[in-house]
Amino acid sequence: MRDFFAFRKMITPALMKGFYVIVAIMIPIGAIVAATQMRGAASFFSALGIIVGGELIWRLICERMILSFSVHEVLVDTRGYLKNLTSGGSPRASMQNDTSTASAGESQGARTCPRFRSLL
Repeated sequence: MRDFFAFRKMITPALMKGFYVIVAIMIPIGAIVAATQMRGAASFFSALGIIVGGELIWRLICERMILSFSVHEVLVDTRGYLKNLTSGGSPRASMQNDTSTASAGESQGARTCPRFRSLL
């Protein structure tokens, strides 16, 4: 809970994934509704362009947002690693911050950032 209020734990990536699905479903529906309001062959190609272009642009926007939160997550792991290392801890001890979700001696930080594995 302390990490949540210190903004070290982000909730936006989980919300963004759900919001992505909702909007990705709404884009084709909106394109079909728009196509029914137009007449002729242009309506089909306009709807097709809206679907393809809209989905592609929406995907790029969501990936960019999630990428920024992934970078934040790696930076928080790195800060914890360096903080423990500079306070006199060993690299192995600093990697054992979350052993409950780690598998067979692999720490959360080592799973998050492959560069940390070479330090162990």
